[in-house]
Amino acid sequence: MSEDLVQSATHPLGRYGYIRLGSTTLAQLRRSKYIRSKLSSEDEQRKPDGIVFLPRGGIKAVVEVKQPKEIIPSKLAGVIDHYSPIARAVCNVLVITDGSKSFWINPHTKNPILDHDGVAVTRPFPCKAVEGKTVSSEDADALAKLIEEASFSISKDNDALYPRKIVDPTGLAKTVWQKIWINTGKEPEKCLYNVVEIFLFKFLSDNGVLAANYSFQRVIDILSAEGDSDALNHYANISRKKIAQLFPKGSDGTTVINGTIFVNEKGEPNLSQAGLFAEVMLQFQQFDDEHGSMSNIGREFKTRLYESFLRQEAGVKSLGQYFTPRNVVQAMVRMSRASTLQDGARV
Repeated sequence: MSEDLVQSATHPLGRYGYIRLGSTTLAQLRRSKYIRSKLSSEDEQRKPDGIVFLPRGGIKAVVEVKQPKEIIPSKLAGVIDHYSPIARAVCNVLVITDGSKSFWINPHTKNPILDHDGVAVTRPFPCKAVEGKTVSSEDADALAKLIEEASFSISKDNDALYPRKIVDPTGLAKTVWQKIWINTGKEPEKCLYNVVEIFLFKFLSDNGVLAANYSFQRVIDILSAEGDSDALNHYANISRKKIAQLFPKGSDGTTVINGTIFVNEKGEPNLSQAGLFAEVMLQFQQFDDEHGSMSNIGREFKTRLYESFLRQEAGVKSLGQYFTPRNVVQAMVRMSRASTLQDGARV
């Protein structure tokens, strides 16, 4: 690990992290697990000024900090030529900034990144504010959203941002459900409650409802720095209690989170499952790295979860609910011509 990585603090930027470097090579970043892809021998020796990354994930942007006189129009093209290969080796976004004005560059084409209206993105990347933790949460989230959008939009064939696609994490849900079921042997619906609970935790975090000390990212940070048990303790005693406070129990005694595998009936952390909890959290983080946040998740995802997982399981009878297949429901709605009924009519 380079001296930079030992001494430099990670500064939060939404759900991402930002590190200011200097002498650290891409080869050293790869050995420290910030880069998982292979590097050419030439790229291994390149040195970025700073990186924006997803903790326990990959690099999302390279940030080069210059003096204002270094990025005047007559010199900017040369700066882009010099730094594009560094960014191109590890991500799709290069930001060249003097702290007030910033140039967002596609490192593959060396062209400006364009917004949805075809105009070059010029949003400032306030390095000093990020490092000093004085950047507002709104600005940090907006920067993180822009970096995410650019990361998944930009390529050697495209300079423009395009709207993020709806995320369908069905595959993730099945993998996590199966992992919990195999490791615990609990009833299928109880395993599913815990899958849904972590999905809600990630969803609320990615949409800013849970921020800072309550967020998914904070649990990932604790998991990386302190270990499985501390991460589960924080989730159970801090994050989960905040969710329960935001969404009080209904008249039936349930809330939006009803899992009893990572916590017991009293909501206390079940430390015997700390290792499993850590595995599940890291699978969610890997999904984020590969597909983006849960902020664009399909609205009907939770319904599809219950239909696909519970309809075929022996434990479904204990719920007292029997889900009609979606294609049948949709056909019934079409046949009813419900949109043409008068107010007060019943089907």
